Amino acid sequence: MSDEPLRDPGGTGPGGPGRHWRPVTRVLLYLVLFLVLQLAVGLPALLVWAVLTGTNPLLLARQPGGAAELSLFVYACLAPVLVPLTVVYARWLDGKWPEALGARLPAGGGRAAARQAGVSLAAVAGVLGLWLAAAALPAELVYGGLADGFREGAGPLRGSGGGAALLGVLLAAFLVQGGVEEWVFRGYVFRTLRDRWSWASAAGASSLAFAVLHSLNPSVAPAGLVNTFLLGLVLAAVAELTGSLLAPVVLHGWWNFSLACLLSLPVSGARLFHLLDLEVRGPEAVSGGDYGPEGSWVLTGLLVPIVVALAVRVDRRGVAAGGAYSP
Repeated sequence: MSDEPLRDPGGTGPGGPGRHWRPVTRVLLYLVLFLVLQLAVGLPALLVWAVLTGTNPLLLARQPGGAAELSLFVYACLAPVLVPLTVVYARWLDGKWPEALGARLPAGGGRAAARQAGVSLAAVAGVLGLWLAAAALPAELVYGGLADGFREGAGPLRGSGGGAALLGVLLAAFLVQGGVEEWVFRGYVFRTLRDRWSWASAAGASSLAFAVLHSLNPSVAPAGLVNTFLLGLVLAAVAELTGSLLAPVVLHGWWNFSLACLLSLPVSGARLFHLLDLEVRGPEAVSGGDYGPEGSWVLTGLLVPIVVALAVRVDRRGVAAGGAYSP
């Protein structure tokens, strides 16, 4: 790491005129930029989709899971545009380099990154396993084996082994989609507010913005918004503890992929190509209904103690560091 002040990932250093603006102003302007870019990239992305697949995206959007597939593709097209623009935006308005937004390995280098990625995968499996076990008590789990069409795949990947190949593509797509949202909400938004606010206030505000983004999802209900907010707090705490976006990106992408494609239930109101024929029948407060497990109050009961435990750990680390941020 360079000793040049501007490249100090823990500070802002001198920069453009934005250093005189309040963090909230810079965050709001950035979120507007994020929304505008989604619209600007979305239409050309749909045209590219039509050319590559030979399908009408407007018709696909009306089919089950079609809108979710298109959304993942738009995010894949958005990433190479949003990331460099964010770098320019943060450099000019905040005087920050990408490292200050979490675009770096955690302390400890590659070994720490591999360990955090492994822990992230295990944590997602553990939480979803506990939810499934808890939901099975008042609800009914209906399992029908492999999903219809899994062995054949779909679209350009139709054929022997096409299902496994398509799951691989969807995993990559979810990691990109999760990476974009982490870059926005735990990268720029959280880190910018963190410059002036406590970690809890910055985490709360960035998680609220994260929940608002998901309020437009199909079949969203109060439990879904509460759980999205709590998941945002979990991701912000992990970003604070590690000083890197690597673990939040893995957590976010693997969570969505595990729900939608492995557990084979709706994720944030959307169904996609999946591995199993599985259904949770029971009260919506337990199953989450059409929104999926994220709309379940049972998941809320699992997430609250996790948030509390992470908050205690962050606070203890802050005390040990004399109240200063120490990744």
